[in-house]
Amino acid sequence: MLALGIVATMFTVFGAVAVILASVGLYGVMFRDGIASQLFDISPYDPLTYGSVALLLSGAAFVATVVPAVRATRVDPMIALRAE
Repeated sequence: MLALGIVATMFTVFGAVAVILASVGLYGVMFRDGIASQLFDISPYDPLTYGSVALLLSGAAFVATVVPAVRATRVDPMIALRAE
């Protein structure tokens, strides 16, 4: 059980680092005007763009979690317990 806790903590830390890196990258690209000259008729502070990106990423995360969850519910618990 201790190893499972260590693995869960490790994945939590990796996830947090990934979110921080993505946030810093997004800040560097959008708010330092690095891409502002390439945006046509779109402001770097456009709420529709940010909302669309947030919706797209949320949808991808939803599909990435729902598909394995649905597969897991199809397995008979007794068969899964016997396999271990």
